[in-house]
Amino acid sequence: MIRCPVTVVMAGDRRATAGNMIAQRDVDKVFRSDEFSAIGYAGAAGIGLELVRLFQVELEHYEKLEGNALSLDGKASRLASLVRGNIGAAMQGLVVVPLFVVGGVAGGRYKKCSPAERCRRSTWGACPAYSAPDGPAARVG
Repeated sequence: MIRCPVTVVMAGDRRATAGNMIAQRDVDKVFRSDEFSAIGYAGAAGIGLELVRLFQVELEHYEKLEGNALSLDGKASRLASLVRGNIGAAMQGLVVVPLFVVGGVAGGRYKKCSPAERCRRSTWGACPAYSAPDGPAARVG
């Protein structure tokens, strides 16, 4: 993960290994979790992909029920409970470490854009309505 003044860059390798051999060379390990955040994983590919997809679905489900996005604290708490739920598999050697980044957040709470300032989804929330405590708008992407 690279943190720049106005953006966060998250990258991962594309290799899945089985022991000391490369099993697949085109695995996606970094995903967009919602409009404001991204998640990646390191470790066991099957469990990592399952954890990421479950996290994405839970964020989307919350947003549909409540009508607004889950707070940063809520996302971190939800991800922590998913990791805790995997502790049994981790003790058996199927370890997964999620990496979570957020952009466009001021003090852990999101500000909604007005229709005139509507953010393009490709910028993941970088608009004048989003301000970080230490300066210009943060962008994940």
